[in-house]
Amino acid sequence: MRLLSFPPALREAVELQRQRLQSKRLYYSGSEDTDQLLPNEKEPPANLPQHRLLNHQSKRTGIILFIVGLLLMILAASYPAKRISSTAEIHIPGARYCPGQPTAEDHYLQIILPTQLNTTESCKTLLTGAVLNYPSPWVVNWQEKHDEQGNVVDPTLAKLESIFNLLKNKSPKHENDTAVVLANPYVWFQLRPEVLLSRYWDLQHAEAQSLKKTYDGTTLRMGSIKPKVLITAQNACQSMRSEGSGCIAFQAPDKSPRYISHFLVIGKFSDLRIIYRHAVARARAALAANEAIDEHSIFAHLYSQQESHRKSLPKRGAVDQELDHDHETYRKDFGLYPDFSGSLSYTESANSLSDEATWVHHDPLKGASKNSLAKDISRSPPPFWTIYGSNSKWGSRAWTSVPFLMNKSANKIPVLIQRAADADPSFASVWYEKLWFHPHGRELLDHYAFTSYVPSAILKDKWKGDKEMRFWPPFFAKPGFETDDNTFHKWANKQGEGICGKDVADSEQIFLDGRGEWLDPRP
Repeated sequence: MRLLSFPPALREAVELQRQRLQSKRLYYSGSEDTDQLLPNEKEPPANLPQHRLLNHQSKRTGIILFIVGLLLMILAASYPAKRISSTAEIHIPGARYCPGQPTAEDHYLQIILPTQLNTTESCKTLLTGAVLNYPSPWVVNWQEKHDEQGNVVDPTLAKLESIFNLLKNKSPKHENDTAVVLANPYVWFQLRPEVLLSRYWDLQHAEAQSLKKTYDGTTLRMGSIKPKVLITAQNACQSMRSEGSGCIAFQAPDKSPRYISHFLVIGKFSDLRIIYRHAVARARAALAANEAIDEHSIFAHLYSQQESHRKSLPKRGAVDQELDHDHETYRKDFGLYPDFSGSLSYTESANSLSDEATWVHHDPLKGASKNSLAKDISRSPPPFWTIYGSNSKWGSRAWTSVPFLMNKSANKIPVLIQRAADADPSFASVWYEKLWFHPHGRELLDHYAFTSYVPSAILKDKWKGDKEMRFWPPFFAKPGFETDDNTFHKWANKQGEGICGKDVADSEQIFLDGRGEWLDPRP
């Protein structure tokens, strides 16, 4: 079989796989310096020295895996990349990232998870991300922080400060990295990173068009008004405060009331640093005034402040030069914009309606419409697709064969499923058991551990001239997480000892397969 007879995307993937398998290096289990941004086009990640790529195969094993991978790639070719309905063309991971491609950009995708370390819930979050090829996250431990006098810092302030410090201390080379802050410890991934990013771009573009209809070009430019940081807006207020700015209702496009939540924040590092600088300042000021605070009321206040500032701007005519002052300490417009669509996240809480969310299948064989599943989901890599092959019994299944949680009120399948602290505890087990990958999470985690250093997502952004955007993990090691002191914590070793191993997390609650803790399968 001649390689040149393959379609271009498949040919590139096979050639890259062949190059990978020539390496004689063993899997690198440590952590790399995450402050060295992948140089754009001059030395893309695919062209880095072989010793920096994760590679676990011996020569003999490599030949076997090459054959299996080749067959799988031929199968993957039956899922051709097609234009989705909005901003992005989604590709099979690893299928296209050639050195020197002139229309491509390399970026890091950073996941930030402020949560308590070593809990079963945290490991559930890690597993749901790993099976979908999300990068290993940064975990920010904000528990029990003390000030210089030894006093316990307010937990909300400590959480915001910890996130801000992570953003502040990163190298300037990471300024344009896309970061996803998952401030809720009870969160599961449901859809692939390609879908998250494409929907994020959709919402950003829609907000930009809305701003152009509201303000003239001079006001937008001089006021630095543009969509920069996405935050969630939910049907129920998550703030612990029942008065004041804690539960301000903002009007969605359909005229329904929505409430700002800190559970999900997405933006570039540079823009997130600014908003968290102001969030910390607001929290400190409120505490100094003996006001009760929580993270949701802080972000509701900042969004309200921004909207009031925008309303004070002239819609037409000359704009005062004072608006051009753009120092991040004095910024009045943060570029905050809420996700009113419900396409990125759904949060179950005590205030949620009993029929607000439901589990659905989109299998045409069971009576579902062929077009009922969103195109960005159906065109993303199949659920059990991996670069090293899959179990023949379930590996070829399509997204139409697996269940999803759907937000009925928004008629959307969200990327993330979240549970508020006041939600019915039964959701923690009942809903988790229904996630699409069970009972195959263990095998998918094996594949994730074996996979070389490849992009987490590859998309084409039509708003940027169809430029290919490749989003890479910020560090090489997996599965596990990196803490803000640049220490990588493994899920588990060969003896089952690790941050999600025995005596730390309940493996049965995580995998639901009765096989005990996960053991690292790598040599």
